[in-house]
Amino acid sequence: MNIEIHRGSNQIGGCVTEISTDKARVFIDLGADLTKNKEKAVSKVNIDGLTKGNTENSALLITHYHGDHIGRITQAKTDEIYMGNTAKKINMVKTKRLAKAERIDEKEFEFLKKIKTFNPKDELIFGDIKVTPIMIDHSAFDAYSFLIEANGKRVFYTGDFRLHGPRGKIKVFKHFAKNIDCLICEGTNIAKEKAQTEFELYNKAIELFKKPEHKYVFILCSSTNIDRIFEFYHAYNKVFNRNRPFIGDAYQKEVLKIVSDNHSEKSPFYKFVPNKALAKDGFCILIRNNDRCKEKLEKYFTKYPGKCLLVYSMWKGYLNEPEYSFLNSYKYEYLHTSGHADVDSIKEVVKAVNPKFIMPIHTEHPEEFQNLFSNVQFSKLTL
Repeated sequence: MNIEIHRGSNQIGGCVTEISTDKARVFIDLGADLTKNKEKAVSKVNIDGLTKGNTENSALLITHYHGDHIGRITQAKTDEIYMGNTAKKINMVKTKRLAKAERIDEKEFEFLKKIKTFNPKDELIFGDIKVTPIMIDHSAFDAYSFLIEANGKRVFYTGDFRLHGPRGKIKVFKHFAKNIDCLICEGTNIAKEKAQTEFELYNKAIELFKKPEHKYVFILCSSTNIDRIFEFYHAYNKVFNRNRPFIGDAYQKEVLKIVSDNHSEKSPFYKFVPNKALAKDGFCILIRNNDRCKEKLEKYFTKYPGKCLLVYSMWKGYLNEPEYSFLNSYKYEYLHTSGHADVDSIKEVVKAVNPKFIMPIHTEHPEEFQNLFSNVQFSKLTL
């Protein structure tokens, strides 16, 4: 078994990993680079067996729907492309909306229709390679790690993950990542301090919602950060017992309905029931960075001074971008936590898995892995 990290061993995003034998080639992710230059972000990558050459025995697996993992997918030449069943549904709704707004090419939406899907713990066979997708906790819903087996060797690809979310459990790694020859581990936050948990965020949200001066609550949050939205949804309903509405637009409701319909039976955390309570006594509304939401913010903060709360629940880096400068007009609460594992979580996973080799990916600090672990390999490895 051969492992090659084509892209991502010294950068966050734009990842492409190949695991191959003499009979098959499995690629993981085909993402866009994280850059403000849109053309550069999705510039052509030349990878034999994936974007050029013979792709007859090749397959592409997508860990989740974030652009830095799926953003170059239309460059793939293989017909064997897979992602999680719910993840595809969410991504199709998102992409259809972007295509309608002419923010992406309609052809991309049509291309995504062809993607095949899997469910957790399905066995995917590609030649002599077996892949088992394991649902993992991340800020994208229905995100996956992969257990890859071939020629008596076992590789575990973490994908983007964390242990501080509602589904972040070390037991997932202990159960599925046994006798691992190589752990390909994401390291976005390998150089950062411990992250607050989603449960801690939930409790902070409750305290904010309880304050009587916070009658009208606006939350700026990614529309596909499902766990975060449900944290706010449950926190608000806990405070007001569904006597005040939790509001989202038609697109947001469609995304939440997909998750609720497909996952609420296994976990009531994902049960979403639209609230028909009147907004006269107050509300909580999910907003986005668009003119309509900006107008609503201005209207309420002007008409009801001292009665409004704005919560910013996204990466702090966006605050330096011009399109988010409107936030400077308002006092807001920052309530956010990362979708990526902190250094303590990475240590915990490595200890639980105890792999023969570790390969860093999705990190700007691969050298930190060498500082922490003794069995680190970069970019290429033959087992």
